[in-house]
Amino acid sequence: MKMKKALSIILTSAILLTTACTYVEPPENDPGNTNTMYHGFMDSIMKGDSGYYYIGSYEKNGTVVAREVPLFYDTKTGSSVILCGKPECMHDGNEFCVATAHERWTVCFKECYNLYNGYIYRIYDCMLTSKEGYTGKNEIRVKRFDLRGNECSNLGCIMESITEGDERMAEVSNLIFHRGRLYFAMSNCDEGDLFWFDLETGEKKQIVIPKNEEGGRMSNPSGLVAEGDYFYYAIRYTKYRPNSLKTENDVTYDKTVLRRYNILTEETETISALPDIYSSFTVNDGIVYYTTVDRVENTFSLYSYNISEDKTTTIADKLQQNYMNDKHLNGSARVITDRKYLYISTGYHSNGDKDSPEYENDFYIYSLDGEQLLHGLDNLPADIPKWSYQYKVLDGEIYMDFDDRSKQNDDTSDTISGVYMIKTEDLINGGTEWTKLYKAIN
Repeated sequence: MKMKKALSIILTSAILLTTACTYVEPPENDPGNTNTMYHGFMDSIMKGDSGYYYIGSYEKNGTVVAREVPLFYDTKTGSSVILCGKPECMHDGNEFCVATAHERWTVCFKECYNLYNGYIYRIYDCMLTSKEGYTGKNEIRVKRFDLRGNECSNLGCIMESITEGDERMAEVSNLIFHRGRLYFAMSNCDEGDLFWFDLETGEKKQIVIPKNEEGGRMSNPSGLVAEGDYFYYAIRYTKYRPNSLKTENDVTYDKTVLRRYNILTEETETISALPDIYSSFTVNDGIVYYTTVDRVENTFSLYSYNISEDKTTTIADKLQQNYMNDKHLNGSARVITDRKYLYISTGYHSNGDKDSPEYENDFYIYSLDGEQLLHGLDNLPADIPKWSYQYKVLDGEIYMDFDDRSKQNDDTSDTISGVYMIKTEDLINGGTEWTKLYKAIN
């Protein structure tokens, strides 16, 4: 099975359901003194009732003890702890530690951690070994942690593959949790590209993707969204000139199709009212919000499409940008929703060097009925000459991984970099107070 490496995105909507979260007291061997430091992945942040769960690493006395482990940040104390409730545990990878005991694994991609229905789920690549070493066999597995740090269980394998030579193992390119299932997309998987996995029974099933009538090369499913009885995904179909390098300049046929899969009847239908080529989409309450990009004019537009009424509304038309780099799905005008607001980012990330066009970025917030509430993000945590940041939104809150690039080689003196949070409503109303949560891994 051959897989292409998945591209991760930085502006992403996380799955968020109401869960009961309990603060885990720090183990006695880890009293939270100044010799212990925690670093977290920005894209793994998960919101609980009394704090935030995230995946990261921790070190003591300057030595990294564990990497890629579940952590909990308590908003009342302003401190992080390892998500392991066992007393006297050293959190050093021993087989009894809930947080650090694991097989030899690697992260599938940055968004492979989710808080869903009272558990933290981790999707990871496991490299199977024997006494002779690596066997060439790989499995993508699902692991589940409870929120008190008392339990960690393996739910099963969702995909397996065998690598030969320089081939890459199977990889998950996107995933989403909905109604007791994990829906996930694979990159050029021999078995298919789109599947669901039942979290209780372990049953797995492929979602058959319809072929394009005109033929054409099919992309990996992207833009996964689930709502009610439906699961939405998009596929891009392309044709290239014969014997070409198959670059964008060689495309002779280009069509992107949005479909939805009924999880009750297992039937698939096409949302045909959308344009053939668009940049991004999201869905809320039966309304599809999507963007299109004009790379010649450096503009993007935002639309809504009411599926039941078969009605399209223009929300924003040809908004001028400084730099656009893509017109296809998951391109440079990405729209997401947290069910309260619409968020649009038109760049990869920004820094203080405005001479580099690939770093240009713009940011918008809209109400669900199409009113522009904010344009730009001027109220940043600090005023420094060289910086970069990444966004994430959760339930009416914006998170930003703010990186002081002038301190890249001097981590001990970097007191600014980290993950910050501000409520969307506060930012819209002119608020400038960002709350720093934890130090992020860049």
